[in-house]
Amino acid sequence: MALSVIIPPLAAFVVTLLATPVVRMASRRWGFVANPAGDRWHVAPTPLHGGIAISLGLLVAALLAGVHVYLILGIGLVFLLGLTDDLFHLSPLLRVLVELVAALLIIASGLGGVELWSPACIVAIVWIVLVSNAINLIDGADGVAASVVAATATVGGVFLLASGSVELAVLSISLAAVSFGFLTFNWPPATIFMGDSGSLVLGYLLAIIALEAGFIASGDQFILTYAVAFAFVAVPFLDATFVALVRIVLGQNPARGGTHHIHHRLRLAGLSARQTATTLGMLAAVSVSTIVLSLSQPTLFGMMLLFGATFLLLLEALLVHQTGFLPSKSGETAERRAMSRLYGWMRRISPAPKVAADAVVIATAASVAGALTQSGPATAGGAALLLAIFVTVKVAILWGMRLYRQQWLMSAGTPDLIRVLAAIVLGSVVTALIMTLVTSLNVGARFIAADFLAATLGLLGLRIGFRMFHSLIGVQRRSGTRVLIYGAGQAGAFAARELRQNADRRLKPVGFLDDDPAKEGSKLYGLSIFGDLSNLERAAKLTLAEQVILSSSKIPYERSRQIMLACRALGLRCSRMTFEFNEDAVGNGGDGFKIQDAAITVPSL
Repeated sequence: MALSVIIPPLAAFVVTLLATPVVRMASRRWGFVANPAGDRWHVAPTPLHGGIAISLGLLVAALLAGVHVYLILGIGLVFLLGLTDDLFHLSPLLRVLVELVAALLIIASGLGGVELWSPACIVAIVWIVLVSNAINLIDGADGVAASVVAATATVGGVFLLASGSVELAVLSISLAAVSFGFLTFNWPPATIFMGDSGSLVLGYLLAIIALEAGFIASGDQFILTYAVAFAFVAVPFLDATFVALVRIVLGQNPARGGTHHIHHRLRLAGLSARQTATTLGMLAAVSVSTIVLSLSQPTLFGMMLLFGATFLLLLEALLVHQTGFLPSKSGETAERRAMSRLYGWMRRISPAPKVAADAVVIATAASVAGALTQSGPATAGGAALLLAIFVTVKVAILWGMRLYRQQWLMSAGTPDLIRVLAAIVLGSVVTALIMTLVTSLNVGARFIAADFLAATLGLLGLRIGFRMFHSLIGVQRRSGTRVLIYGAGQAGAFAARELRQNADRRLKPVGFLDDDPAKEGSKLYGLSIFGDLSNLERAAKLTLAEQVILSSSKIPYERSRQIMLACRALGLRCSRMTFEFNEDAVGNGGDGFKIQDAAITVPSL
């Protein structure tokens, strides 16, 4: 048994590892390369058709595992479809028709737990086609598709193996093995791309594994089957759905290409290629693992699934806020009229999305409390009533404390968090009183305490986490003039925070200078404090700074003059930061924050 589980994945890994450099060399020699383009991030011609190595590794694993011949035929058919599309750019209709045939082969083999030509068969076929293309769409940045599939297939393989489905478990682990093998060459900076011949095959098999896992976990319950299957592909599936909806709302063709997917937005927001691939791979692994571990508790599973979907959609929304609705390297591509229409629609439905997201967190917290304390209603109707009470009471208190009239996720300052915590405490007190009256729901002090902790972690963690991610994006932003901030006090900290979060200023803080010798060598907002003016040249060389900003009005005139002279000697622009309140700034939509060339008289040199 042990050898039958180990040998196919090991063979798949070795075959992919050995075949990929051969395919890379052949593709480069025969001119099958992807040249740099405006919507891509690679800077040199990169070989294509890595899917040949991926598919070869999977076929070897499938043969060794003794899977159904129809599955092998399906892998071969999807590979040929992808390879042909890479070479000749097939029409979308022809692609879908071939994908439907490949999906039908899987149903005919008996996998997926559905009967041929039944209504469930149609749903399963559509599922396989959609997931195949979702993985194909997420293959738009180095290492992303392979990382997501590797993480998901690893968790899926463990789950299937524990469930006794050895054949599918071996296939899932083999899928992870070829993904890891290909990542050796596709990890940023990639030296080869998989192309459609690789991404479609990976998506095809992942759809089958997810469907089979759902069938095993649900015991033939239709809705639960696809809920579990969705958990396996939540990241690429939700991303593809989100992008399609945004394009439709803005009057664009949902099937057209562009830099609008989550991996594009992460890159445009400032994350590196490796950070993007790692982030999405970790999201896939965490989402699948968390949801699979909650399968034994139906209510908890449903809420965790809903919470995960909410989290991913909020992440997409945050990235839209950072990068635009239909972003590109050169800026927003959506028409102004369409954006105005969408903004108007968003204002009309506000604050419904905020309320819905908090409601999901509150309901999930109550479900977690029930699972941890092994208490609560014993029936589905009782569980629904409990969740309705907790959500209604706590959302009403959050609303009453006017917590939906601010920027919500971006309001994670200490006063805002204290108000949220106060709302959580009050909500727990009120629900505890209600539960003393509704004794049939079997909610005691342990449940209330666990719910309070889970709600606090969820509601505060959601806000703090997204604020931290927002700050991280500011730190990672690579565009803009590199500036040193003179003054590492409160004004300097304010300047660094403002420049990081406001991309429109096109200024990137890279370090501090300060005349206080006690601050030298320490850090502020993750940026080094290099010391006083005597360290300016060294700091400029280390950080590649192009400009110095004087952050404090407390810097004496003579010292400011010395800084200006030193900057002029090094060829650095010197500016002064000011913050003032005036009617013009408010009337014109400004914020009163200015960075202007320092108006200090400096003698000619």
